[in-house]
Amino acid sequence: MTKFIKKTSILLCIIIVTLFIYEKSYRAIPNRYSYIYSYLQNKTKAKKIKCLLLGTSHSSYNINPRYLSLKSFSAACANQPVFMDYKIAYHFLLDNYTLTSLKYIVLAYDITTLSVEDFVSNSQKVNYKIYWHFDNIPKIPFYLNFKFYNPQMKNYISYLLGNYKVNYDSSGWFSSNFDTIDVSKITEKLIKKRIDEISLSSVKSVEELNISKSYLFKLAELCKKKHINLILMNSPKTKYFLSHRHKDDVIYMDSLAGCLSIKYNNVFYANWAEDSVFTINNFSDLDHLNVSGAKKLSYKLNKLIEYLDKK
Repeated sequence: MTKFIKKTSILLCIIIVTLFIYEKSYRAIPNRYSYIYSYLQNKTKAKKIKCLLLGTSHSSYNINPRYLSLKSFSAACANQPVFMDYKIAYHFLLDNYTLTSLKYIVLAYDITTLSVEDFVSNSQKVNYKIYWHFDNIPKIPFYLNFKFYNPQMKNYISYLLGNYKVNYDSSGWFSSNFDTIDVSKITEKLIKKRIDEISLSSVKSVEELNISKSYLFKLAELCKKKHINLILMNSPKTKYFLSHRHKDDVIYMDSLAGCLSIKYNNVFYANWAEDSVFTINNFSDLDHLNVSGAKKLSYKLNKLIEYLDKK
């Protein structure tokens, strides 16, 4: 019995040490979350930023900071709820004031902005916890504090072999080269599925919706306090997406943006969802732009910022 306990103890020690080494090395792999935080944490780099991009993939994919005249940086991430946008803005504008020259925050604005945490995967939650050092991540079990719980072995092996490549550039833009959407693969089922994923009906309760709205207003209030303009950007969508949108969702989001812009004179609503300048060749899927589309939208955003700068 004593030998068994001894062997078991040795085995457990080996497992724990192995997991510890794996965890440490896995966390060292460069990723979008660690890059964003370290960049904004760097006072020398952060003080040069005049325009900060926040929000979901409708910002991280659709706007290339390099096409903006002002020094810009993207801290947007796929499925990022407004709760996290507010947290990172608050942290670097108040708690750890590095964004000393910030003049604009551009927030991707649509239903996914109010998605709270239903859209946020467990692996994404642990990234916020580990790399952004935010302790009050909602509904995060203890075991999610470890990266090995959601391993991506392909990335890990590539990193160990020295073949790992990041999918973002120095400005934070998600720089993967998205292909143009294949129209032949668009079906009613595909459209309906995507619409349902990001409609108000996907939000589980009125309480969750109100919580998200409160953080949107908090972000506007923070921007006003720091004399920053907040641009709510509703990015272009394909005609397939637009024709199937829920009218109630459109009315709700437009009304909310109107309320914000009336209450705060530093909030501006840029609704480019139906902009006919964007053709099907500018999209990578139903509601995301490809590289050419991102360039086109970035120039459009730049014109708006230049206009606001002259006011």
